[in-house]
Amino acid sequence: MKDSSHWFEEFSIEPITVKLCDYKLIYFDGKARAEAIRYLFQLSGTEFEDCRVEYEKWPELKPRFYGKDDHERFLIDIVCETADDLWAEIFRIFQAEKEKKPELRETFKTEGALKVTANLEKLLKKNKNGTGWFVGDGITLADVMAFNMIYDFIPFVLETKEGEFDLKDQEVLKAFVERFKSNAKISDWLKKRPQTPF
Repeated sequence: MKDSSHWFEEFSIEPITVKLCDYKLIYFDGKARAEAIRYLFQLSGTEFEDCRVEYEKWPELKPRFYGKDDHERFLIDIVCETADDLWAEIFRIFQAEKEKKPELRETFKTEGALKVTANLEKLLKKNKNGTGWFVGDGITLADVMAFNMIYDFIPFVLETKEGEFDLKDQEVLKAFVERFKSNAKISDWLKKRPQTPF
């Protein structure tokens, strides 16, 4: 009878290499913001496909949510940059000492966040008095970025539940949030997405 303690000697185990994924970086044919990512790929020794797109062909990659012409794309960029204005304050809060964070959060809640959402509401009103979307007749990247900041990021910074930021008297923006949230695909995603702290 074979010694069962040596059963493993009958097997030949070959080392296997697992490739998690292929990376593809799609950006303009230039350095700009993408170059920092290229540096990181090089430093980490990570292979990636450097896909460079001519400016004229860029809209073809995002035809549904990045406007139908240069003017709409310009307006979308304005909304996105306005929403991004909050990042400086957000980083200031998370980098602050623990005892200073409550005060900074309160200032963020009553001043910083409301100032940016007020600016967003002004931009929203410029298109059909704010009864639809930020740009054009349908949802664009502008709506996605504004909703994401109001519904997800601001409540996270204030340590409240998603969607629980009081927009005070910004009724037009409140209606926008409800309108976006009521989109069938967004509503379905909000119900099934994983619950994470941020």
